[in-house]
Amino acid sequence: MLTLKSNIDYTFIEQPYKSYVREYVEELEKNGVKIPYQKRWTVRDEPAFFLTTTIGYAKGMFDDREVMIFLHPLLKLKNKNYVRFVIWHELTHDIFNVRHGTTLLMKNTADKDDDKIFPIAKVLLIEYLKKNK
Repeated sequence: MLTLKSNIDYTFIEQPYKSYVREYVEELEKNGVKIPYQKRWTVRDEPAFFLTTTIGYAKGMFDDREVMIFLHPLLKLKNKNYVRFVIWHELTHDIFNVRHGTTLLMKNTADKDDDKIFPIAKVLLIEYLKKNK
């Protein structure tokens, strides 16, 4: 079986975000969630976010040709589950066009404890995607 994982060009996904994107794709595929094809995948730091409270932005939301995620440069200094929460949140916006409020992972605002709720938020997201996408 050919999977999306083998068709993603990781050229424009900055380190250390590649491992999180791979994990997202692998976990969804393992759970039977089909990820729509996107021509280009970009996940990168956005230095302009230093001047804002923005942690992440899914610029490619509702543009089903590409994934384009911008992240606050200091995000990578947070613990791994916090980073996972943010990246999974933004990828879900961008790839599936899921809006805020649809499931726990897609809540409106970030909290310092998002790392602690990530494991259950991930499970709830996968259940939501299996039913709705």
